[in-house]
Amino acid sequence: MERSKDVNQSLNKVKRKKKLLTTILFMLLRIYILVCIAVYLFQGKLIFFPQKLNENSPTIASHKDEEITIELDGVKLHGWLINQGNERLLIYYGGNAEEVSSSIIDLADIDKCTILALNYRGYGKSEGSPSQKALFNDAIEVFDQITAKLNILPERVILLGRSLGSGVAVHVACQRNISKLILTTPFDSVRNIAKKMLPIFPVGLLIRHPFDSVSIVDKIKAPCLMFLAENDQVIPLKNSMNLANHFTAPLDTITIKNAGHNNIQIYGLYISAINDFIDNDIL
Repeated sequence: MERSKDVNQSLNKVKRKKKLLTTILFMLLRIYILVCIAVYLFQGKLIFFPQKLNENSPTIASHKDEEITIELDGVKLHGWLINQGNERLLIYYGGNAEEVSSSIIDLADIDKCTILALNYRGYGKSEGSPSQKALFNDAIEVFDQITAKLNILPERVILLGRSLGSGVAVHVACQRNISKLILTTPFDSVRNIAKKMLPIFPVGLLIRHPFDSVSIVDKIKAPCLMFLAENDQVIPLKNSMNLANHFTAPLDTITIKNAGHNNIQIYGLYISAINDFIDNDIL
């Protein structure tokens, strides 16, 4: 009788453990599914960090007469057109948390180019909301509008994309016959970076804003200059180099020592190398 009782107790103990294990596994599955849903639905908030315009900034006040608004399908994009009157045009695409007026002082030191720095949708005074589709479509439309307005041939246009903007610049460089391409702290794709951050999740199926530059850079014909920051804490150098390794057009890569992702522009080599690259017909 005692033996039967011990057996029943053991069986009940095993059942309780199985039930507890099943409950834990079910909870983990629910968490896994919830994380997948959150990544899919809210990834825009993890990729885009729109900054509003500080209209009291001395930089903005000193460049008031160079402000420009471009309207696309009822959405107004706001920015600056500086160093006007040059035969070449440089179009600047900023980072994911950058209101482009913060870069005007540095951009103004780029010689012999009219420079367009336009805020993405939702950034600065630009209307609308950012997304990969919106940024890509806007960039092409802006390219066509501004070259027509300034009567500048596409072959006289240089694109400069920084961080997230590198993805926009690569997209335009694949669609238009540009003069040169400059990428600052670029990445290969959001998908690849997300895979490293969330290795157990099916990010390939979840990412709606992939900015998949690595899959298209082999279509670019224009020479390219790429800047890497030695101490980049945002974009792993491995991802930047993976993008570099997929170029088929002429490419020069400059790593700025001690620079970080957000301060690479303060190093003198940065602007001087850009000016040299623009001045030289051969990379």
